[in-house]
Amino acid sequence: MSTKIAYSYIILRYLHDITTGEFVNAGVVLYAPVPRFLRARCCSAHDRISRIFPRMNAEHFDSLMRHIEGRIAHHADCLKAGHPMLAADSVLDFAHAVLPHDDSSLQWSPVSSGLDPDPEAALERIFRRMVLQNHHGAPIP
Repeated sequence: MSTKIAYSYIILRYLHDITTGEFVNAGVVLYAPVPRFLRARCCSAHDRISRIFPRMNAEHFDSLMRHIEGRIAHHADCLKAGHPMLAADSVLDFAHAVLPHDDSSLQWSPVSSGLDPDPEAALERIFRRMVLQNHHGAPIP
């Protein structure tokens, strides 16, 4: 039996109008302190979101998704290297370091957690369920 690894994750939500509270899940960040695993997976195709919210700025959205994945990857590299200046110790800390809480259209969900022997597989499973599940018209990788 494989040893299960504790992890926590947070969902990135796109809220076109923060007043209405309607949102579409756009990404996932997963963090497992042991073995220092941190990774983001964001929606690379904005077509589902733009069908729901036709006035969204698709080019800006795609740029933000690449930026968030890139910044999380940078934090992951620092984490793996044991960088002493890394002040984050939770998935929420990492998420807020990349995208602070404000009233913008991108918001973080509450933190959830789980156990899995493979954090990478857990990330993919959560991404498929939380982000791609209702992504009609695009192949799920």
